[in-house]
Amino acid sequence: GGSVLEALTSICSAAIEGGSLRAINDGSCLDLVMKNCFDAFAVLTSKVERNQAESPEMAMKINQEIAKICQRYVEFGLQSARESAYDEDDGHEEDGAAGIEALDVALDVVAELFRATVSLSVPMLVA
Repeated sequence: GGSVLEALTSICSAAIEGGSLRAINDGSCLDLVMKNCFDAFAVLTSKVERNQAESPEMAMKINQEIAKICQRYVEFGLQSARESAYDEDDGHEEDGAAGIEALDVALDVVAELFRATVSLSVPMLVA
C-alpha cells in the first residue's frame, strides 16, 4: 500500500508544482489530475478509517503523505495567487480575484483533508 501512496503523492505534487492552482489552468488536465488525486486520498482515508484497528501504521503513513500535499498546496496556492494578483498586463486582470477565489476553494479542500487526517490520528493519540 505504501508504494501506491507515495506514487499518489508524487503525482499530486507534480500537478501542483506544474501549475494546477493557477487560475489560467482551471479545468485543465493538471487541475483534473490534482482533483483526482484528492479523491483517491479521500477514498484511501475512509478505507483506512474503517480498518484502523488493524493498520494504525497505514493511517500514520497516509497522514504524512497528506501533510506533504497540504504543504505544497498552500505554498503553490499562495504563489499562484500572488502571481495572478501582479499580472496586470497580461490580459488576465480578473485572475487576481480568480486566483484568490481559487485559493479559497483550495484551502477548503485542504481543510477537508486535514479534518479527515485529524479524525484518523486522534484515536491513535488517545490509544
